[in-house]
Amino acid sequence: MKKLMIASAMVVYGGVAAAQGYAGAVVALTKLGSGCSGTLSCDTRGVGAKIYFGSKLAKESRFEFGFGEVDAVEFGVMSFGKGSYTYSKDYVNGATGVPFTLDASTVNTANALVASIVARVPIFDGASILVRPGLAYVSSTQRYYVAGVQNGSETTTKLKPYVGLGLEYSLVDKFKVVGSFDWTRFDAASQKVNLMSLGLGAEIGF
Repeated sequence: MKKLMIASAMVVYGGVAAAQGYAGAVVALTKLGSGCSGTLSCDTRGVGAKIYFGSKLAKESRFEFGFGEVDAVEFGVMSFGKGSYTYSKDYVNGATGVPFTLDASTVNTANALVASIVARVPIFDGASILVRPGLAYVSSTQRYYVAGVQNGSETTTKLKPYVGLGLEYSLVDKFKVVGSFDWTRFDAASQKVNLMSLGLGAEIGF
């Protein structure tokens, strides 16, 4: 995790030293998971945030693809909030052998470090669509509760694919309003969980 942070920061810092840098922040609605089958109740929606830093590439390092170009690299930190699931779990009394059922729940939380390139497609003066393919170093935690009492937890950190989509509009010089959709995933307790974020924020150049 530290190596990824240091390497990404060096890439961004190096780009800022040679070209224009920028930073942004987004507040987002998030979703952890994609279904609630087999549960008594679930809440997969939350509130998250993203802070990111980037650098425009030097002109000779940009990649043009006809209707746009890859012109920047970015490094960001994301919080996906939390999601929870409640279900029934069967137990057996060890002393009497009598079966009984209790409500149990799982609470998922996730955060990620992301690094990506930025492909920019202009749509009209001052506005562009962005595509951000990259990698996310995802730290996810599942906490388990039985009858309202915590009964263990599991934390995993894994490198996962990341895709971001964005829309930006320049209001004044070096200040933009931005919208973003971000996707990655985490694996925990043999479950593959999608992480999605839809947000609105602002960006400033320096």
